[in-house]
Amino acid sequence: MDVLQENDSIEANATYEYDPTINIVYAIIGSTAIIGNIWVIALNVIHRAMLYQAPNKFVVSLAASDAISGLLIFIMPGYIFPVDSYPYPNGVYLGSIFCSLIDSNALFFASGFISVYTIAIISMERWCAVSRPFLYKRLFTQNRTRLIIICIWIFVPISVVDGVLQKKFDARLFPPCQWFSLFRGDIVSANLVFMVLESIRVFLPALVTIISFADVVRRMSKKSDVKLNCSSAKRVKVRRRFTIMLGIAAVALIICWLPNEIYFSLVQLRLAFYEPIVHSITKTLIVTNCCVNPIIYAATNVTYRRGMIQLIRQISRCITGKKTPIAPINSIRPSRSPTNLTNASAYDLTSL
Repeated sequence: MDVLQENDSIEANATYEYDPTINIVYAIIGSTAIIGNIWVIALNVIHRAMLYQAPNKFVVSLAASDAISGLLIFIMPGYIFPVDSYPYPNGVYLGSIFCSLIDSNALFFASGFISVYTIAIISMERWCAVSRPFLYKRLFTQNRTRLIIICIWIFVPISVVDGVLQKKFDARLFPPCQWFSLFRGDIVSANLVFMVLESIRVFLPALVTIISFADVVRRMSKKSDVKLNCSSAKRVKVRRRFTIMLGIAAVALIICWLPNEIYFSLVQLRLAFYEPIVHSITKTLIVTNCCVNPIIYAATNVTYRRGMIQLIRQISRCITGKKTPIAPINSIRPSRSPTNLTNASAYDLTSL
């Protein structure tokens, strides 16, 4: 048994014992991820001016991948429903598909890696906006931004092919989804493939994210905007606010993802022992990441906070039967004159 199969077998056996508390925690995380991220998507769709800018397109893509992760938490065995009471499919074909995509966590990690790459692209986009503002407008056009997002959603999921291929369905066993190794005891090949895939899936985009945002922080800390006129100063303020919001989201992703990836890399290379409690903690961190971004947006960015408050009010009015038109996000904010309100709305939605 090679090291990949050994680790996966231990993990599969460890997932048979569940404290009901952790199932409740996963249910709360999954529900929060679905509701919060759908809220972010709805906010951008309703206020379509927000989607004219590249960063908001990336935010919607990130919210979509996190919402899918939240949904998968309810479907995968061992998260909301314990393995020993999970209703596994019976048919060979349906069972094989279920084992390869769902039970292997391949879809969950594919969605997660889409989030990792989206954050990496966001970090590069923010770096370009701060350090190369004139080049930024040529690079991140609407069509090019859409193309980047489409490429992420098409090509990143291919990186989980190892998980898809190493899970098979056996109706004679329980649980029927069983791990097997593609390498048949070839530890060197197993380690090489694992580290190449991990570097592509996580370590490379994480490194890009860290370097890009570190340089953004360095540039923003210089405070070279003090001599700008009023109009430019407002633009810089909005850009800074949005960059801080996305920077915090990037920090949250790094904190939630790197511990698990580093730990399993060490286990794979036999530089650390597999510990179920460590695995449980690092796995919970990854799961938590799919629900934290909407909270970060609301806490750090006034535009998203006002938009979410307005959306709540609108839903409340619909429930109570009071139909009112959807106003621009910034109409919630008191303004001394209509002119000031119009300018503020333009800066909040399009000057990122």
